[in-house]
Amino acid sequence: MTTTDLDRSPGPDPARPRRRHPRPLLLAVAVAVAVTGVVVTVATLVGGPSPSGPPQPGPSVPTATAAPPITTGADARPSAEQPTASAPATPVPTGAGPAPTPGPVSAVTAVWPDAAAGVRYTDPVAAATGFARGLAGFRDPVPGPFLPGDGRSGEVEVRPRAGGPVTTVFVRILEDGTWWVLGSASGDLLLDVPGAGDLVGSPVLLQGRAVAFEGHVDVRIVEDGGTAPLAVGFATAGGDVLRPFAVTVALDRAPVAAHGAVVLSTASGEDGQVWQASVVRVRFVP
Repeated sequence: MTTTDLDRSPGPDPARPRRRHPRPLLLAVAVAVAVTGVVVTVATLVGGPSPSGPPQPGPSVPTATAAPPITTGADARPSAEQPTASAPATPVPTGAGPAPTPGPVSAVTAVWPDAAAGVRYTDPVAAATGFARGLAGFRDPVPGPFLPGDGRSGEVEVRPRAGGPVTTVFVRILEDGTWWVLGSASGDLLLDVPGAGDLVGSPVLLQGRAVAFEGHVDVRIVEDGGTAPLAVGFATAGGDVLRPFAVTVALDRAPVAAHGAVVLSTASGEDGQVWQASVVRVRFVP
């Protein structure tokens, strides 16, 4: 049988290098790229570093937030994020009655209560009410709220009944931390002489202006700790408008205490109860 050149298949050339197939290499590169992509994706999800940039926080990993600093001292300012504690306000005393441990007190300027007695007031309204009933002579005083002044003193308006005329009572905290009454005044009953703290002796000259029922003004002079007045009298002023008055009142006996008070009052034309009162602290001639 005859063999042609077409039937002959060329064999490998021993002198020519054999070529490798590129598919295994391409497959390895593809696998490496895929693995790298998976690593980058996982790192991004968990917030880890990625080859192309700084770490990004993942949605499932919470991050800590630093607390704002707390400012103290004179420049401290409260904020909504960090409230600051404020110093407690000085409590306003409340209640009335005997002080548990009365301390020393210089009550030379106070007309109520008696410094030698055991009653002390831890509430300004209670002090004003006790004064109105105990010294001024109101039957059933109706006090208003405490009106503060300088932080240790103030006023309380007292009426003989609801809607009645006002008597202003002056109150103050003294050294023992309790409330004392320094005196009282009324717009319809003004005492010009003596003034608060003035030195007086018998007879006592009283001058002022007043408007009262039938112009009648009652006068009493009392000493600290005394159970009965040193003097009782009256003055005549205006019955329709403010008019001046002047009267001298003799003391029935020599005062024992160094201090006392002049008490002026007017009465109701309906039932005779005390209507208004002006009280002034005085010193007695030794």
